[in-house]
Amino acid sequence: MKYKPGFYNSSLENHFKMIIELAKKSGILKNNIKITHIKFGFVLEANGQKIKTRSGNNEKLINLLNTAIKEAKNVISKKNRTNKKNINIRAKKLGINAIKYADLSNNILQNYKFDIKNMLNFNGNTAAFITYAYARIMNIKKKIQKNNINNYNSKLKLTNKAEINLCIHIIQYEEIINKTILTLNPNILTNYIYILAKKFHLFFHTCKILNCEFQNNRIIICEVCRKIIKQSLKLLGLKTLNEM
Repeated sequence: MKYKPGFYNSSLENHFKMIIELAKKSGILKNNIKITHIKFGFVLEANGQKIKTRSGNNEKLINLLNTAIKEAKNVISKKNRTNKKNINIRAKKLGINAIKYADLSNNILQNYKFDIKNMLNFNGNTAAFITYAYARIMNIKKKIQKNNINNYNSKLKLTNKAEINLCIHIIQYEEIINKTILTLNPNILTNYIYILAKKFHLFFHTCKILNCEFQNNRIIICEVCRKIIKQSLKLLGLKTLNEM
């Protein structure tokens, strides 16, 4: 069966129900084609008012993106004062990620306020928070390569509560992907990787990773987290940053 989704806001639900029904009865819509109206909420201004795209008075997308990139550059500069290398490239990735992620992480039927500062917050369900987890893992990989650590294949032996909880979350990934596809709701996946990043950050602060008895186990856990975050961001149309 051919599958054709259509994305329009929830106020047009009855409109599309009638169009689809009319297309079926007229014979235009064949039995081997399924059309689904994917409803979504409204993007609101900071004052809670709906952004009216037809008014002509709204901010242009290019201006919103430039604002996000500029703010991302400020955030990166404060987070890492010593590393200014490729800061414009990193800021562009993080700024655009922030806007995309904010849209995708919201429940598809709910309205949300467009707030660029919240979108770039490192302590919430944001692209910045998840990207920071990825960058931390990449920093661990750098240290592994620098110290020529290459024999880290082993059976997992979990001893710490934080790493046990992280691994329990990891094994749910396939189920989450299937559920996201079935419901056509990307915020199921964004919520999963947000919780993954939270659990990873806790694991990072709680468990010594390198130069310890459980080094091999914990390197493997880090690598699995890295792959899941990278794959998930790719599915969502977002980019990874190797460093903040």
